[in-house]
Amino acid sequence: MIARQSVEQVIDAAPIEEVVGQYLSLKKRGTNYIGLCPFHDEKTPSFNVNPARGIYKCFGCGKGGNSVQFVMELDQVSFVEAVRKLANRYGIDLIETGQPELEELQEEQKQRESLYAVLNFAAGWFEQQLHDSEAGRNIGLAYFRERGLEVSTMRHWKLGFAPDQWNAMLHAAEKASYNKEFLETASLVKKSESGKWFDMFRNRVIFPVYSVSGRVVAFGGRVMGKAEGQPKYINSAESPVYHKSDHLFGLFQAKTSVKKKDKVYLTEGYTDVITLFQAGIDNVVASSGTSLTDSQIRLIRRFTPNVTVLYDGDAAGIKASLRGIDLMLREDLNVRVVRFPDGEDPDSLCRKLGPVEFSAFLEVNEQNFILFKAKLLFDGAGNDPLLRADAIRDILQSLSLIRDSIKRTELVRQLADVSGQAADQLLYELNRLVRNVHKEDQKQANNTLELMAAQTATDLKTITFDDVHQEQGLLRLVIRHGQLQQTEDLKLWQMVAQELHQGGPQEFTDPTCARAFSHLNHLFAEGAPLDPNYFISGSDHELAAFAADALSRDYVLSDHWAKHEIAVITEESNVFHEFLGVFTHLRRKKLDLILHDILAKFEQMTPESPLEEEASLMDYYQYTQSLRNELVKQSGPVVTAYPDTRVVHKRI
Repeated sequence: MIARQSVEQVIDAAPIEEVVGQYLSLKKRGTNYIGLCPFHDEKTPSFNVNPARGIYKCFGCGKGGNSVQFVMELDQVSFVEAVRKLANRYGIDLIETGQPELEELQEEQKQRESLYAVLNFAAGWFEQQLHDSEAGRNIGLAYFRERGLEVSTMRHWKLGFAPDQWNAMLHAAEKASYNKEFLETASLVKKSESGKWFDMFRNRVIFPVYSVSGRVVAFGGRVMGKAEGQPKYINSAESPVYHKSDHLFGLFQAKTSVKKKDKVYLTEGYTDVITLFQAGIDNVVASSGTSLTDSQIRLIRRFTPNVTVLYDGDAAGIKASLRGIDLMLREDLNVRVVRFPDGEDPDSLCRKLGPVEFSAFLEVNEQNFILFKAKLLFDGAGNDPLLRADAIRDILQSLSLIRDSIKRTELVRQLADVSGQAADQLLYELNRLVRNVHKEDQKQANNTLELMAAQTATDLKTITFDDVHQEQGLLRLVIRHGQLQQTEDLKLWQMVAQELHQGGPQEFTDPTCARAFSHLNHLFAEGAPLDPNYFISGSDHELAAFAADALSRDYVLSDHWAKHEIAVITEESNVFHEFLGVFTHLRRKKLDLILHDILAKFEQMTPESPLEEEASLMDYYQYTQSLRNELVKQSGPVVTAYPDTRVVHKRI
């Protein structure tokens, strides 16, 4: 395990806004930052980063915590791995205590970490083969140099080579004590029908694929020479750490530049990205030859809303990929397009023109998607009025996906200029399409609401009345105001712990609260202090999210009340009263449970039961009832789900 002081040192050294900013674009709002949440799909930012408290909180999906929890959640790693990752990034030496790390990882996380280890080993082995083996230098290096890549560029992208051997990779991995099953899951080896294992990548140059956080998750391999019956490119299959539709090649290397320039170039292939990167255009990513997906678009939107798509000259291929533009428009991206001459792609034209002329080509030929799509479709329609009408409707359908009405109106005017149609007529037709889109969206929303209503009705049939809200209220008060001094010797959190330690409500319905108050009891018993960020800096992710939520709910009181000389009780001035109210309720509920148990014992008694036992039970009942009555006077009556006292009177 990692010592707690080391964890706190990492959290102190890793500014939350800097850690989060490496994964998504943030905009300053007052003293905080906001952005689009990376944990759920949203179009309006609800993700809040509070540098002063060192926490993040999404008010849309509820996720929250500190820099460690953010890395855990986004990179899907364990608490220990997240701490190690941040420690390495900020140059902190960790203090290790207790048992080995693997013992505290869950089984699923062990599997993932083993896959990452195998993939990292393979990336290093492929790179070594490219630079150090004779075949790698003669074939792989020669190919990359022919494509104009410098050795420094190859090193930066960790390009590699897989030799034309049946199981060279397998033997190297086994020698390094890696498991065959993990190699197979990572698409590095495969078992033949005859039971023999062989390498998946053979006689190919290798392109490692990185996650947005910088971990190798997959590989792409291009065959060298003519290989009969072999595909030109092969890619890693899906695995627990790699889902192709969720990744963009080059985003890890490009994300800083994309945020800085507030723009990304989107292309198709590995070499397109690497060649442009070498030419100084470092805000470029690739969809790796697949159709653009919703997940990839949302990944782009985390860093910038401005996308320029680089299309090869093939008109048929462009038409087939126009769906991607509509997907980006639906996600509120600003789409521009550059079309390359026939027979050229970004890689080939960049090498032909050189960095300076190629950058100028991009700047001159970039156009918004309306002009691009209109020219493409009108060229295909020729002078046929019916085909031109279909082309205009197709373009208007794309425009209807844009939510911003001002953008739609301006783009319609451009369409009117290139189509020769009246702008008013086009706008009328566009508004009709927009209404249809909204109707469909509303229909989907209504269906969702109906499902939620049906689920709610089902839940109401099984609902139970408990103290979850009161328990959470008490914990929220402790987190927000636990350091307030209530007596000369005790702070608020210590008073709570003392009450619990002396026999207060120790059985909590909410498991998160139960764990939290268990921590408080331990600290109180040890005489240890409670750090304000104690719950956020721990490895309990649910508890950290709860604490982040509690600390994020800060409200600024309007000066309207002061102007009118109206006194308003603030949360801080009323916190002790709030604490007493919540705790009184919990105490009363505890007494209700005791009374419920006494009634059950009365029900079990028979005429043969000893009178002394009955009298003792009755005394206990009356004493407990008197305590409850006193609490009722303090907090007011509350309806409970327990039987009334008539059972007792009836027996007596």
